[in-house]
Amino acid sequence: RAGALAQCKELVKSTTSRVIYVSCNPQTFMRDARVLTAGGYKIQQLIPVDQFVGSDHWELFAVFEK
Repeated sequence: RAGALAQCKELVKSTTSRVIYVSCNPQTFMRDARVLTAGGYKIQQLIPVDQFVGSDHWELFAVFEK
């Protein structure tokens, strides 16, 4: 749940053109998405998934491309 800040910082330096990001924490997702978008990636798709019906827990699936 800590997110992937270090990995996102490395990705923006790389030639990787597509990133599939799965998150269970909206706050760390937003932090990491800011790093990716500042580095040239754009969100192509964002899908919230209610894996645990009846709870307030959601997973976020995102596709970033540059």
